[in-house]
Amino acid sequence: MSALGKDAEAREMYLAGFPIVDAEVRASRVDWERASYLINIGNSYSREGNYDKANEYYKRCEKLGDEQIANDCKSDGMGIKLVALRSRAFALNRNGMKDEGKEVLREVLRQQPLVAEETAKWRKEMMEADASNQTNALENQEQETQVAGNPAQPSAIEAK
Repeated sequence: MSALGKDAEAREMYLAGFPIVDAEVRASRVDWERASYLINIGNSYSREGNYDKANEYYKRCEKLGDEQIANDCKSDGMGIKLVALRSRAFALNRNGMKDEGKEVLREVLRQQPLVAEETAKWRKEMMEADASNQTNALENQEQETQVAGNPAQPSAIEAK
């Protein structure tokens, strides 16, 4: 709808859908969906020239990011905050506040490598945890085979 210049209609659709997503259990995946709604609502106000109203939604999105960081989901929280900052920068520029928009965009550029670093750290931790879980599962399977009194029988993985 926004692409057709129907920002008010698009916003009404987002406002109608947001309570459905907002009622879901808190999780990073769902907070990204919440963030998307908030950014789109804010952008619709910005395109109509109402920066102050747009910024209310960008701030709500940043708050989601802060909450994710507080809940030890740092990479998701930082990413959500970065999306809100980027949207705010474009909204400032769109609404004639170019210098302020440039300043916020500088902050986005400063934060981006930090978000990438945190995301890489998180991915490494997840891969290590996955490898550890697989090792533990194999060890448990071998112990179960030995307890069953048949240590000569190969484990399911070895048999394949």
